[in-house]
Amino acid sequence: MNRVCSTLLTLVTLSAFVFSYAPQAQAIVKGELADFTGGNNGWRHGQGSWPLLSGGQDGPTDDFLSIQSQGGGGALSRMIALNTSPEWTGDFTAAGISTVNVDVLNENGQALDVRFSVDGGGGRFATNSISVPSSSEWQSLSFSFDPSNFQSAGGGNIADTLSSVFEIRVLHNPSASWLGAPINATLGVDNILAIPEPSSLAIFTLAGLSVTAVRRRR
Repeated sequence: MNRVCSTLLTLVTLSAFVFSYAPQAQAIVKGELADFTGGNNGWRHGQGSWPLLSGGQDGPTDDFLSIQSQGGGGALSRMIALNTSPEWTGDFTAAGISTVNVDVLNENGQALDVRFSVDGGGGRFATNSISVPSSSEWQSLSFSFDPSNFQSAGGGNIADTLSSVFEIRVLHNPSASWLGAPINATLGVDNILAIPEPSSLAIFTLAGLSVTAVRRRR
């Protein structure tokens, strides 16, 4: 084996070690996906589960989460889905999560202000919202989880929260809030995906190129 092949194999081995070790250090991992196939993946409301319906982003047989808030002041008045499962809590910073993507369906005849909120060691924070117009088509949203994209919802230190998330929420609210706004509306949610930061993507790419180069030299 020549020196180039030896170096490339070393890079692949080190990359594999890093990625195999990372999930043991925190619960959330890069690439975590909630596609609602066969269950709600931990996303629910405070009293139980929102229904799963067919007809998601990936076609008529694809399941999605249907957030069906009723408005007023009752138990299901607010548009919100929360998650406290190990798969969606923990150290987002150490896991290298820079972005969370989500597909949404808004057929209510009015725009909805969608955002993520997190609660953790530094208190509660909410991302900047994305206005989702009414449409019969699914729309893909991308939320930066950089600290600069969060507003306080009563919290004091976003860095401490992102390094120890207790609960994450997706909700509708025009204001930066931990609570969804009361509204009589329905929001379809599908394919919630935790995206790694660019440096992590670069390592994945490097590992893939290294394997390809070694195979070609053989």
